[in-house]
Amino acid sequence: MIAQYTFWPIQCDLQKLGREARSKAAMPTLTAWQEFTWSIQPSAPALSPARSGKRHKKQHPVQVIPVPQQPLALIPQPAAFPQSTFAPILDLGGLTLPRVTGPSSSETPTDAARATEQKLWVETHQNAAAIAEERKGKTTTAQVYGRWLKDYEFYFTNYQVQRSTQDPDWHQLPPMPITATKVMVFLQWCMTRPQKRKRQNGEADVETEYIQGTNLGKSSIQQIISALEDHRKSTSFRYLGVPEAQIPLRTDIR
Repeated sequence: MIAQYTFWPIQCDLQKLGREARSKAAMPTLTAWQEFTWSIQPSAPALSPARSGKRHKKQHPVQVIPVPQQPLALIPQPAAFPQSTFAPILDLGGLTLPRVTGPSSSETPTDAARATEQKLWVETHQNAAAIAEERKGKTTTAQVYGRWLKDYEFYFTNYQVQRSTQDPDWHQLPPMPITATKVMVFLQWCMTRPQKRKRQNGEADVETEYIQGTNLGKSSIQQIISALEDHRKSTSFRYLGVPEAQIPLRTDIR
């Protein structure tokens, strides 16, 4: 049986103490506080505090429920669970969790699955590149990009032949895939060569002449980078084994 206790708060008449202080009376001693009692009595018929002549509000008893000494069992025992037909995968001090059934994502794909995934990956990239080229069509941007790409391939091929002639141990590199290092070689040559101009000679002949004392401006350099970056990005899926071909050109600090 749970015992019940009644708490009565301390009653203090502050106005009475204030009047006594103003009349220069002696400070109340411990005996002056004896009229303010705090009664703790078991069960319902409780003692009322001493009245000071004023009307007090009705006090409601407070029930105190003692806390049992033995703690409650928060984690049920394994015997409280029915026998599971699933294979346990985790043990928490006797509490087991069943294995979740369904498709597993940890299964290792086979070589055939990898090959099929690789084919789909290449096909989607090829289709995306074809759609991008079709959208460009015969616009001015497509023509300018194509001209810069052709100049890059022509120069870099001749540059590799020239270096291999000067150095027998030089290994010639192809212009593709486009990397930041190869583009930088081409840009250094473009920034030093003079501008060229086409001149009509007759009805069908077109001559190209270089204007001495000139060089390519900043806008032309930016156009070259944009043209080569566009081609690099659209063909990078073909050169996954070349990490340099996956890096955007404008991220290079050179």
